[in-house]
Amino acid sequence: MLAQRKLRHKTRKAAFQRAFWSTVVINVLLIIGLLSPVKSGVLPF
Repeated sequence: MLAQRKLRHKTRKAAFQRAFWSTVVINVLLIIGLLSPVKSGVLPF
């Protein structure tokens, strides 16, 4: 995110911003799911 701000590469395009933040949210949710002590059965591993 720091490099995006400094270099301004694609940061103004709405489609890129949606895709970027979607992947951030998905990755955070996956990390939380993997590190969670309670296995809910949602993830197969």
